[in-house]
Amino acid sequence: MIKINLEDTYSPFYISEDLKTFIFQSELKDGTLVDIHVSIFQHPDDLLSNVYNLGFGPLTANSRIDDKIKLKHIDVNKVFSTVLLLGITFLHKNKCLSIGIDGSDDIRAYLYHRMFRYNIVHLSDFYQ
Repeated sequence: MIKINLEDTYSPFYISEDLKTFIFQSELKDGTLVDIHVSIFQHPDDLLSNVYNLGFGPLTANSRIDDKIKLKHIDVNKVFSTVLLLGITFLHKNKCLSIGIDGSDDIRAYLYHRMFRYNIVHLSDFYQ
């Protein structure tokens, strides 16, 4: 299970001024480094006007986040902790907004749900 620790995160090497885009590097089990792009963008549903989606992953050849790729990170806990910390940073600047994290498929959605449930006590100060 993924254990979130907001005090053990990767430092982003790029942060956009509006805090909607971050990039950090993660080391994979094969020793390679991969740039992880975190993008916060408005949810396309008009009924959810103050809700933003958080997507993350490496970029594809056409510069889109590949949120379906399977990567073997050395420290997956640190990757998710970093992504969530960056989301919290965005929300601190944009207090009237909300962020949703929806998996690109049912397996990832279930993983994210379990991650939040497992870390509910630690994250309750930051998320509802």
